[in-house]
Amino acid sequence: MRKARWWLGLLAMIVVLALAKSFATQNHPALDPTRDHSCERTNKWGTKALRELCEWRGMQTEVWRGSLANVGERAGTVCILAPEQPLAKDERAGLERWVRAGGHLVVAAQAETPTDASGGQVELGGSHQVMAWLGIALKIRKYGAAGEELDVAATPKEWAGYDIARLSADLPPSLVWHGARAPISAAIKDMGADDKPLKALPEPVGAEPGGRLQDGDGDVLGMAMKLGRGRVDVLSDVEILSNERLGKQDNALLAAAVLLGGKGPVAFDEYHHGLAPGGEGSRSGDVVNAAIWILLLALVCAIAPGWFSRMGKARSYSSRPRRTIGEYVRATAWLYQGAGMSVAALEMLGHDVRRRWAAKLGVRTDAPPEEFALAAQQRGLKVGPRLSRVLAELAALQPDEKITRVHLLWLGAELTSLKREWANRG
Repeated sequence: MRKARWWLGLLAMIVVLALAKSFATQNHPALDPTRDHSCERTNKWGTKALRELCEWRGMQTEVWRGSLANVGERAGTVCILAPEQPLAKDERAGLERWVRAGGHLVVAAQAETPTDASGGQVELGGSHQVMAWLGIALKIRKYGAAGEELDVAATPKEWAGYDIARLSADLPPSLVWHGARAPISAAIKDMGADDKPLKALPEPVGAEPGGRLQDGDGDVLGMAMKLGRGRVDVLSDVEILSNERLGKQDNALLAAAVLLGGKGPVAFDEYHHGLAPGGEGSRSGDVVNAAIWILLLALVCAIAPGWFSRMGKARSYSSRPRRTIGEYVRATAWLYQGAGMSVAALEMLGHDVRRRWAAKLGVRTDAPPEEFALAAQQRGLKVGPRLSRVLAELAALQPDEKITRVHLLWLGAELTSLKREWANRG
C-alpha cells in the first residue's frame, strides 16, 4: 500500500483543484477566465443576461449544441454570437433556405484580426467567415479611447420603436458591406491574412443591407439586412451584448430591437463556441474529469494485485449447521441443574410467563391457574389448559426440591413454548 500513496496524493490534489476551480467559477463569475461569449456564462464576457432578457420578455429560448443545418425547423430566431469556428457548407445552405422562407438570423461578430484568431498563425476566425458569407468585411479599430461611450444613430425601420442614442462599447469594429468576395478578401488581406485561408471564404449569400447603426465618426456598428422574406440583423461587436455591458447606456435597447422582433423560440448557438456535447472543444472540465477517471483506474490496477496476494487463495464456503432451540434449552437446564439452581431458574421463567399472560388475558398476576384457563377459554384461546397445567406444576415445586433432569427439561420447554406463543399473538 505504501507504493500507492503517491497515487493517492496526486489524485486527491487533482480532485481538490478541480472542485476549487468549479466552485470559484460558478460562485464567483469574475474568476471565470473563459472568454467564449456563451449564453450560459455568468462572467463579464458571457451572454447569459441576454438570454434571460428574452425569457423575461416571455420568449422561449433554447441552447443549441448541434449543427445549424436544421435549426430552423425548431426556432424562429437563431442567434450566433462571436463564432469561434466557421459555418459548414450544409449549415450555410440550411440557414439560407430558412431565412429566405421568413426566418430571423442574428449575428454578432468578435473584434479579432486574422492573426489573433489562431494563436499567432495567420488564419481566419469564425467571425470573418460568417461576415464574408453575409457580404460584409470587418474593419478592426486599433486606436481609440478604451471603454468609451459612443453616440449613435439608428436608421433601420425594424428598430424604429427603440430610442437608441448612446452605447457602451470598447473599440468596436466597423461593418463594411461589399456584397462580393473579391473586395472582402482584399480587406481581410490588408489586415495580414495569407492567400491560403482567403480561398476558404464563402461566396456572399446575397443579403441586401437596409438601415444602419452608425456612430459619430460614420462607422457602422449594426446593420439590418433582408434575405428573401427573412431578416438578418448584424452587430459588429458581441461585447455590446455581454453581461458586463448589457445594462449600460442603451445596450439593452439595442438587444431588444435586434432580438425581440423575431418569431418563435430563440436558439442560441453554442456549437460554434466548441461546446458541442462530446466534441473536440468540449469544456475544460471534461478534461479534468477524464484525468480523474484515468488516475482512478491506474490506482486500482496498481494496488489490486497486492490486495489479492494478501487475501490468499479463494476457498469455497462451507455452511455450519445451526443449533436448535431444544439444544439450547437442554444445555441451559444442564447448567442450572449442575449449579443446584433448577427450581430458582424455573420460577424466574415462570414468573415472566405468568406476568405476560396475565396482561394479555386481563387477570391478576397472582391469580390461580384455573382463572388463567377460564380467561383464555372466554377469549377463544386453546392455550388455556396447557397454561393452567404448567402454572400448577410450578406452584407445586418446593424451593429445596431436587427435580429430575427430564422434569426440568419438560417444564423449561413448556415455559419457552408459552412465551413464544404469547409473542406470536402480539
